[in-house]
Amino acid sequence: MDWLLKLLAIPWNGCAQFYRGFLASSLSARIAWTVAIFQLFVVVLAFLMVLLLGQASIFQSWWSPGKAVILFVLLLVVPILVYYAARLWLDRGEKSRWGDVEAAWNVALVELSRQQVSLKDVPLFLLLGTDGQEQERGILQNAPINLTVLASPPGSAPLHFSGGSEGVFLCLSGVGQASIASEKLRSGKEAFESGIQSDRFGQDILTPKEREDSTERLKFVCELLQHAREPLAPINGVLAVVPLDFRATRSDATVAVAVAMGEDLATISLAIGLRFPVVIAASGLEMESAFPDLLQRIGKEGYKKTIGQIFPINLPTTPDQMQAVSQRACGVLDDMIVTQLLDTKKLDDQPADRHLVGMVCRIRLNLIPQITAMLASVLNSASRGGGAMLAGCYLFSIGNTAAGGNRAFIGGIFDRLLDVQGDLDWTDVRLAQDNSSCRVARIMRILDVCMLVSIACLLIVIWWRMA
Repeated sequence: MDWLLKLLAIPWNGCAQFYRGFLASSLSARIAWTVAIFQLFVVVLAFLMVLLLGQASIFQSWWSPGKAVILFVLLLVVPILVYYAARLWLDRGEKSRWGDVEAAWNVALVELSRQQVSLKDVPLFLLLGTDGQEQERGILQNAPINLTVLASPPGSAPLHFSGGSEGVFLCLSGVGQASIASEKLRSGKEAFESGIQSDRFGQDILTPKEREDSTERLKFVCELLQHAREPLAPINGVLAVVPLDFRATRSDATVAVAVAMGEDLATISLAIGLRFPVVIAASGLEMESAFPDLLQRIGKEGYKKTIGQIFPINLPTTPDQMQAVSQRACGVLDDMIVTQLLDTKKLDDQPADRHLVGMVCRIRLNLIPQITAMLASVLNSASRGGGAMLAGCYLFSIGNTAAGGNRAFIGGIFDRLLDVQGDLDWTDVRLAQDNSSCRVARIMRILDVCMLVSIACLLIVIWWRMA
């Protein structure tokens, strides 16, 4: 009896499998399949009309083997041509312009697939402002998820994927304005430490050509994300890394990088039509001369602490609130240093105490105003897109030779990013576009129904006259 039920269920199972495959295919493939089914329906309907209306003589006079071959070839070739035309139309020809981005994307997807990680099955986060090398790997090594893929593709690619079955991070080290601005700031720091100071850092840190090209590259990545994640939201959040400097004379460079970061956030929001949480992480604590003394005092357990302040999603970011966030974020670091200074067991360590006292002064005089200006610059530039929602501001050390190679205060940043991964919403512009598309679709469906009713009425009239 079971074999009979299976035999009877073959047509239904076949249709269900075809429907699931149809939904899982790309948009270009769905368009091609729709055209193929419509063609077949029209041909079958034409044959039925001729045969049922008693016009077999017309069919016999028209029919020939050559016409049958032509009809069969057209039924096969037209959907294929429609498929490639749809691909060309949807891809918009950007692949040839940004070949390095596309190549890195494809290599990374192959590696993710090899590790059985699908972009549609896990949350996806963007990482902006990193160098794509030691800094990027150092940050991600503290992520609270298992990374089966780390920095793929390797080398100096414009983007890198890192992730596993719990989440994926897309690091845009060579895409967007923030990547170029951060790289110039890092180069400027090296020049400063070598005794060569540059006065070219400021609001003109990027040339107009660099702004245009980096923005277009970022838009292309957003298109790739939309195609890969459809119908899900393209991203679940952004971790924006902005380099800081304890030297008050370099605050203009930090503001310039912050403006570039805000422009990238606005570009992402406009390209994908999404409101997403943004966690801003300020790097550069390791550049402070007294920071190694602080790390030595707090020990390994102190590295795991969080230096920062969360910010409620959807709360308006006023200047007073940004000032408060900056003070509280730096206040955690300030309190940590003061606690070490007041430790009765370490009062005899006078040289280190002098260094830490100087660090407290630089935090209060230079760092707090710099972070306040940085937050204001990022959010003011990002407001053009209307999609970036501040979720918190944090400070961390990625570690270098001067700091003993230690990474500190990173873990809490990822905890906050993972906590707000579901706080997403479509922008008003995207909702308006969707409503407009739905109205057009409803109108087209009404027209389709009217056409089908008209065809049915025409067939009835012809049948009635023939009868």
